[in-house]
Amino acid sequence: EGITAIAQSLHCANISKLRVTMCSITDSGAVALAIGLLQNYSIELLDVEYNGDITIDGARVILEAAVANVACQQVKIDDKHHSDDKVREMMTVLVERRKQEERNAKTKD
Repeated sequence: EGITAIAQSLHCANISKLRVTMCSITDSGAVALAIGLLQNYSIELLDVEYNGDITIDGARVILEAAVANVACQQVKIDDKHHSDDKVREMMTVLVERRKQEERNAKTKD
């Protein structure tokens, strides 16, 4: 998959948003993205919506990496995954992280 090449280059990228929507990403691509996310601490948003071949396992591995990455504040995934308890739990962690960052930014002003 082409996403693997992108994921492998993330360790040296300085980007805050990565949108890879409608790219026919599979679970193996999701694993590659998760590994890349663990090597890049500048990505705040990862958008993998509209990749119908990502199963719940792929969604979980991406979200686990996002939670482990202290910089990541948001992952956008297909709605079909939101019914999974583990996905919801990890999405909640990211929402709380984003809210905390917003509070921190306000106190700096």
